[in-house]
Amino acid sequence: MRAKGAPPAEDHWLLLDAGNSTVKLYCWPEALPAPYLVSVVAAHEWRTSPARERSDVIEWEGLVRGWLSHSAAHCLGLVWSSVVRPVTAMMEDMIDSLVTEPISRVPLFRVDHRAALGYALDYPRPETIGADRLACLSGLLATGLGLEQRYRIAVDLGTAVTVDGLEVGTPFAGGCIAIGLSASVESLRRTAPDLPPVVLPGEEDARRIAGIGNSTESAIMAGLLWGAAGQVAALVRQRMAAWGCLGREVEVVLTGGDAPRMEPYIRDLLSGLVESPQLVLDRDLLCRGLRSIGRRAVRLGRI
Repeated sequence: MRAKGAPPAEDHWLLLDAGNSTVKLYCWPEALPAPYLVSVVAAHEWRTSPARERSDVIEWEGLVRGWLSHSAAHCLGLVWSSVVRPVTAMMEDMIDSLVTEPISRVPLFRVDHRAALGYALDYPRPETIGADRLACLSGLLATGLGLEQRYRIAVDLGTAVTVDGLEVGTPFAGGCIAIGLSASVESLRRTAPDLPPVVLPGEEDARRIAGIGNSTESAIMAGLLWGAAGQVAALVRQRMAAWGCLGREVEVVLTGGDAPRMEPYIRDLLSGLVESPQLVLDRDLLCRGLRSIGRRAVRLGRI
């Protein structure tokens, strides 16, 4: 586990994002334009049985409790989002135990279909929607976009790729989930072991990958990067077609670990549309959504 810093002596939010690959704790002081990472631990630590006995998990739980204890006077709330069942169970246990502790005065908000999302849901089984997807959609409403962008699409490029659209003022009715770039690399390694191994390039190197490879390695890399970008572009175009809207009315926000690497490829493919949507890279979209859910819950008295 990697940890950073100490609780600030100013009003702030604690934001917990438990994803498929990592579990991260962020601090977002109200005076700062962006959050900063407090700690991160691999999600597989929680998937290893018995997770609660592993040192990293014990240390991480202690860190969360320590931050809540030392920052109770300034912490506006802890908002948590989890798609990892053991983390969800651990957080529920922790919250139950905090009720009898002095730090219980820190508001604790879980993101699910019952949270103060800022939009309605038109979904057959809303309890099955991933908390990360819900938070990213809330983040779309907190980005301060222009009035012209009536339609907004969150593209989260992580272990899985999610493409979810929201027409301002209407309920969320569904989206798309696809395999992520890193997962594609791992799948290729396992199912085609005779192919040479490849390592995904960094953000700057990724901008130099051609669409046609002149070696097996470069062909794999071109297929992975341009294929992943094409997947996203196709899903965005499908969402726009379903809305029947013009490109200038649409804001597409890229986020997630692979977003900086994929942004130039997706931008290139979407620019071929007659009217291209506005494309934005927002590394903090999910955290922005978590904070907005906490703020809205406080305003509505859901404490």
